[in-house]
Amino acid sequence: MYIDLKRSQILNVGSLRIVRLPAGRYVYIGSARRGIAARVSRHKRLAIEKSGKLHWHIDYLLVNPHTKWAGVVVLEDGIECKMSKQIAAMSGVTAPVPGFGSTDCRSKCRAHLYLLPIEATSALRCAAYFFRYPSMGKACAGSPQFEGTLQQSCRYLHPYCIGSS
Repeated sequence: MYIDLKRSQILNVGSLRIVRLPAGRYVYIGSARRGIAARVSRHKRLAIEKSGKLHWHIDYLLVNPHTKWAGVVVLEDGIECKMSKQIAAMSGVTAPVPGFGSTDCRSKCRAHLYLLPIEATSALRCAAYFFRYPSMGKACAGSPQFEGTLQQSCRYLHPYCIGSS
């Protein structure tokens, strides 16, 4: 899920208590054991309506008046931590709040909420595409294998991603 935070904010985020989030574009990697469509719909509703019951860390950010829903990519189940670790390894990406969204993570991810540098957004959309359709990466003549290439410019991975942002 992509989230834009218009201004830096200090928020009370449940079990994490008081956290500071700089302004910028964020990506949140979440999962739902069952009912991903309902979970995404719930998060989008919170982000738009700015009210509702707060269950997860991300809910506290979504109801903030300076937060804007910027989009979502739904991936197959079970790759949440793999994607999180790939994003965390990208140049310029930071996890401003350790443990945000990952307090129950068995893979020991630092967080599941990351602040992105501006140039990372299109590369992440491309990465999500390849996580969803891994055979496409192999089908592209001359393109590098996806695994471990998130730092590469998106245009080198697949024409689908050119111009995405």
